Amino acid sequence: MTTSEPLLTLEGVTKQYASASAPTLVDLDLTLDRGEFFSLIGSSGCGKTTTLKLVSGLEQPTSGRIVLDGVDISRVPSHKRPVHTVFQNYALFPHMSVADNIAFGLKQADVPRRSIRGKVDEAVEMVGLQASTHAKPGELSGGMQQRVALARALVLEPKILLLDEPLGALDLQLRHQMQMALKEIQRATGVTFLYVTHDQEEAFTMSDRIGFMHAGELVQVAPPTQMYHQPGNARVADFVGTANTFPVLSKDDATVVAEHFKLPAAEVAQVPDAAGTAAPDGWVVVVRPESLRVLGPASPRPCVCLEGTVADLSFKGSYTSVKVTLPSGDLVANADLRTATGLALGEPVRLGFDAQDAWVCPAVPAA
Repeated sequence: MTTSEPLLTLEGVTKQYASASAPTLVDLDLTLDRGEFFSLIGSSGCGKTTTLKLVSGLEQPTSGRIVLDGVDISRVPSHKRPVHTVFQNYALFPHMSVADNIAFGLKQADVPRRSIRGKVDEAVEMVGLQASTHAKPGELSGGMQQRVALARALVLEPKILLLDEPLGALDLQLRHQMQMALKEIQRATGVTFLYVTHDQEEAFTMSDRIGFMHAGELVQVAPPTQMYHQPGNARVADFVGTANTFPVLSKDDATVVAEHFKLPAAEVAQVPDAAGTAAPDGWVVVVRPESLRVLGPASPRPCVCLEGTVADLSFKGSYTSVKVTLPSGDLVANADLRTATGLALGEPVRLGFDAQDAWVCPAVPAA
């Protein structure tokens, strides 16, 4: 169960490699609560894995502090930290059984032999592998091997478990199954999980909170629903889902003005703006595809109505993704199956959304 009691704190952590022209991490401040499932997301090279290595002790910070359960561990060797890591490569001993793989760390830690059996049995039950204790890793599926690696780490009772893209090697169906299993195991054990992934859907499924990183900086920390519906800026909006963005021409206390529409400022949600109407790179209106409706002749008139041409139709199972070309660019809307049957490539289409379904946040500079 998550509590508001801090367990892990990174204070002003910077990591500069001698061979790099720019820092990999820049003045990182981050706090994880005890019992929390926290995920770091972002594109490759953003600093996620470096953060994990710093917490584990595989790397040392150039500056700043890492505090675990009230103790500064910034310079503590990795083998003396109450932290364990599960990697994408499970690194199981192929000649050992499931039980022996799980027991290995306990033996290395000089846990009394009479205690090891009971701890291994508990760990095996926790990950649901009671029927496979005598099997070798080569006899197990990828998901079962992942469970062994998880049990081997958790049996050592770490204060925090680090997981670096642990599901990346699994197929889609098995990955979904393991997402549910990881979430259930984390809740059952109460161990704090720090999870690194580039897959935002994976992070959204399991996490209590998510941190989005870009170019070595922590851009936003929020619960999944808040990060999706209230992204900190346009870059976050684009990464955590499909986003239709409209540059804001002007905004004040009464109105938000974009190229094709105006929104009443009192109805549209906006990121907290301490500087009034100022933003270094301007503002954008973000509208998710599920909020952008395809309008028919009898549809209620929305706050905003846009007209364009159907450029693409992509069947997604429970809905159809509709790409629509406007004079100023392309938009994406999700149409239910009944609405989609009336659409055709090259034909005109009307889209609409309401002010309360829009979100105003800072734009980001062009790459």
